[in-house]
Amino acid sequence: MEPVKAMLRSLCKKVAVDRLRSEHGFRSQTGLNMLFLGNPGTGKTSMARIVARVLRRLGVLGKGHLVEVSRRDLVAEYSGQSAVR
Repeated sequence: MEPVKAMLRSLCKKVAVDRLRSEHGFRSQTGLNMLFLGNPGTGKTSMARIVARVLRRLGVLGKGHLVEVSRRDLVAEYSGQSAVR
């Protein structure tokens, strides 16, 4: 559990630094896109929901929304085709 807590503390610090950078006219260095990978039942969705709540409370996300997708949502049937929306 400690690595998870450390990641959340690091995320909060990054958001604070990005906020200070924007206040002084600098652009944010990186985005906050994340992937939660692992075997079934390892808490990926729970962790993603916690991160979304933290980002909402920090004011990064307007609604605290979370988009859950699977490979099927992102990959089409054959090469060159777009996935069904």
